[in-house]
Amino acid sequence: MNTLLQDLRYALRTLVRQPGFTLVAVLVLALGTGVNTALFTLVDAVLLRPSPGVHDAGRLAWLSTTSQRAMRRFPMSYPDYVDYRDGVARVAALAAYDRASVHLAGRGGEPERVGAHLVSGNYFDVLGVRPALGRGFQPEEDRTPLTHPVVVLGYALWQRRFEGAPDVVGRSLTVNGHAFTIVGVAPEGFTGPELDDRTTDLFLPLMMKPWAEPQRADELQRRNASSLRVLGHLLPGASPASLQAAVDTVSARLEKDYPGTRKGVGARVQPFRGALHPRSAEEASGAVMLLAAVCGLVLLIACANTANLLLARGAGRTRELAVRVAMGAGRGRLVRQLLTESLLLALVGTGVGLLLALWAADALVAVTGAPIPLQGAVDGRLLAVALALALGTGVLFGLVPALRASQVSVMGSLKGAGQVSRSGRLQGAFVVGQVALSLVLLVTAGLFLRSLAKADRIPLGFTPEGVVTAAVDLGVQGYDAPRRDAFYTALLARTQSLPGVESAALTSMVPLSGRMMSAGYELSGDERVPLEQREERVAGVAVVTPGYLRTLRIALRAGRDLSAADVAGAPKVALVNETLARALAGPGGSALGQRVGLGGPDRIEVVGVVADGKYDALDEPARPFLYLSAPQFPEWMTEASLVVRSPADPAALLASVRAEVHGLDADLPVYEVRTLPALVHARHEFRRALSGILSACSALALVLAAVGLYGVVAFGVAQRTRELGVRLALGARPADVLRLVVGGGVRLVLVGVGVGLALSAALTRMLSSVLFGLSATDLPTFLGVSILLGSVALLASYLPARRAARVDPAVSLKAE
Repeated sequence: MNTLLQDLRYALRTLVRQPGFTLVAVLVLALGTGVNTALFTLVDAVLLRPSPGVHDAGRLAWLSTTSQRAMRRFPMSYPDYVDYRDGVARVAALAAYDRASVHLAGRGGEPERVGAHLVSGNYFDVLGVRPALGRGFQPEEDRTPLTHPVVVLGYALWQRRFEGAPDVVGRSLTVNGHAFTIVGVAPEGFTGPELDDRTTDLFLPLMMKPWAEPQRADELQRRNASSLRVLGHLLPGASPASLQAAVDTVSARLEKDYPGTRKGVGARVQPFRGALHPRSAEEASGAVMLLAAVCGLVLLIACANTANLLLARGAGRTRELAVRVAMGAGRGRLVRQLLTESLLLALVGTGVGLLLALWAADALVAVTGAPIPLQGAVDGRLLAVALALALGTGVLFGLVPALRASQVSVMGSLKGAGQVSRSGRLQGAFVVGQVALSLVLLVTAGLFLRSLAKADRIPLGFTPEGVVTAAVDLGVQGYDAPRRDAFYTALLARTQSLPGVESAALTSMVPLSGRMMSAGYELSGDERVPLEQREERVAGVAVVTPGYLRTLRIALRAGRDLSAADVAGAPKVALVNETLARALAGPGGSALGQRVGLGGPDRIEVVGVVADGKYDALDEPARPFLYLSAPQFPEWMTEASLVVRSPADPAALLASVRAEVHGLDADLPVYEVRTLPALVHARHEFRRALSGILSACSALALVLAAVGLYGVVAFGVAQRTRELGVRLALGARPADVLRLVVGGGVRLVLVGVGVGLALSAALTRMLSSVLFGLSATDLPTFLGVSILLGSVALLASYLPARRAARVDPAVSLKAE
């Protein structure tokens, strides 16, 4: 222990005597460890730590329905949930919930549309959630539909709508036009077990589904309506394996009882980890692995940079170390002392990096808008990761320089003969590694930036500029068909009369809004093919009013647009996109006049062909799509979006649209009020955030590589001062010295670029699935990054080389 304390005191004194070296090393390590600690902070909040308010997460497990035919997992139906709940009761308590959007009546302001969870009676008990006020739900509130209109408020809604009133329990709240009694308030931060539940403001009993979602009320009886997320809390003595066994027993019984619908259908138990459902966690794992690799590369570059600094510092301490050896210090003693200095540097650098990481994680969440619940404080898990990074980096960057510096020749060092050449070769190797790794990062960032630029220029099939949207849901407000039709007619008339409005229309689905509707369709002649032999055909569907094409400027390729004559009672008509038109027409034919079916006895005549577009995702392939006339399919329009084209100021137009809706129904919430360009822009958020992170890490890597190269060249110039002086004294020109020194740096860079290009070509192939319209070996990206890195490296070599070219031979020779 005394020896360790001596090493620490000596290391501290040594580092304090060289503040410039210490400051640079600490900053480099802080940047390298900071980005890795920030990544852990985000991963911990999303993939490892349960959502706020959830307790005893280690005893929780997810249940998902599985299908051998579909080869995927999906939610569970309510009848299936009841069977599983009762069948595994001796092993686990199962809770279920579904997501919904409901309307709250105005309270001194506008009506509001909020997110809600429809939950089983034991939902709060299974999750271990303790209400901040009042209680959760009771068993009798989970048995029969529409008998217990009670509600638990989310904490944020309680604060926003009731100003945090302590006597809120027992008050009434109007939800979808029905009175509910408030029985409790959820704890602060709790919005559900998943990160995607962040908009949840209310919790309602599942048995109140007919009021909460009248259009889906029958799902409580339908076994083929899969919408429930199911969680199980293991009872004492039970394990995930025993729960899976009990689940399999129930699945076998259901398959026997319902052979038509349950053949090959079962359920899978998965552990409850973090704030993501297992399926979402699988989807996020690719991005997490990419970020982990990027942060690891930055850390390696930082370690190589610090190792270079230590090699240069060690070369200048050969006389000191030789004296210590001459006085009896063994090589092991020297290595331990030098490693102690490295570990001390790593601890200080990681401490600064920890503060940087907390700021970086908060900044990243704020900039990207990602709904990540950061803790905002340093806890034991974060400290453990930071300590592991400090010890790992301390050994990683300190071991080779320590071993190299401890190999001192006592006589040679005391006489002034150094071992510069070997240190220079090691430094050169570290620079080559830095350049290669930096090139990999720069190529990756370049690919994402070019992919993002291509995504911004992709043809959408419509023109979003100048269009605003707003949505209303008349179904949950209890509108019948005549009232709904009258409302839509009046809303369109009022909107089209607003100043500056060019056109307006209603649609069941705004492109790229995430509310894609699909339906199976049949071609002429399909009815003559046996059902089991028919080809499965699925098309996207939007129900629109006349004027929709003009509002979104969707090109009409053939035929006519929908018109005011396409009303209920008239022959049903549709517009199809080019992809569906080709399927309908066949070789050399025309889609116009063809008839398609949508599962019912009626056939719909195709009267027009429109341009293909993007409907659900920017990277989706061409897909069949058709537009139906709203008056002929009113059942699809209980929820509708108004689209308005106008050159007027979007903010003023949106306010006017909201006012027109409330002029027709003051209790009707207006939601998804936004411009269409903002909606399209939002679909790039993931790529934009990832590109920003990669660009920041790549810029950091580029700076570190340049600093490392500058340090190596400057160190070489300092060690070769006498040689350069002799060359100049013998007649060499400053340009010759400049060329000599820069040439040494350029050679290192060329080797590093060559290695980096080979690594990039091999590694970036794994990014093909996340790049849009771009090859993973895109030549302009590889070439441009190589030129950029080469230019920066040339500058880093030139600065010390210029100083070397100005060496005064007389002064340099006297210095020796």
